[in-house]
Amino acid sequence: PYRGTEDRERLVKMAVSQKKTIIITTHYIEEARQAHTIGLMRHGVLLAEESPQQLMAHQNCSNLEQAFLQLSQRQHDQLRGCDDLQEPDDYPSPSQCPPPHLKPNSLWNVDRFLAQLMKNFVWNMRNIPMLLFVLMLPAFQAILCNVILGTEPHNMALAVLSAELPHGLSDCEHLPPYNCSAQG
Repeated sequence: PYRGTEDRERLVKMAVSQKKTIIITTHYIEEARQAHTIGLMRHGVLLAEESPQQLMAHQNCSNLEQAFLQLSQRQHDQLRGCDDLQEPDDYPSPSQCPPPHLKPNSLWNVDRFLAQLMKNFVWNMRNIPMLLFVLMLPAFQAILCNVILGTEPHNMALAVLSAELPHGLSDCEHLPPYNCSAQG
């Protein structure tokens, strides 16, 4: 449950002065009564999105839990095929929505970079075994390749078979080692 007034005041200040959007997810519906706009979802479907006062007025309810219950019941009935209920409100199509507040030619944004960096840092601190695996895997691969491929061969027997010598290996006995002649 969200009980701290200091945090709430700080979030409101960020939303008003810095034009930030604050998204808080909760299963305590009555906590959302103090928000400017709320969105109620059920099974991944947005049931309603408006101010808490307007939502309770549209549903003729005294609290948000009753409004959510009515919206959930309406969704359930629509999924079961009841056509006698009123249609849900139409929402603007994605083409009617305003574009995001990003500069179109901006490839680099310091705030986005720092946010991604902080997100990755927090994720790594929460997943220490994965962090160790990611850090140790390249070293392990390098050591494995060096052990398998990087050593000098020792004590390997070498055999030469040549069907071109007319008398076999007897031609090689009078020559220095590793030097056989193919002439008869």
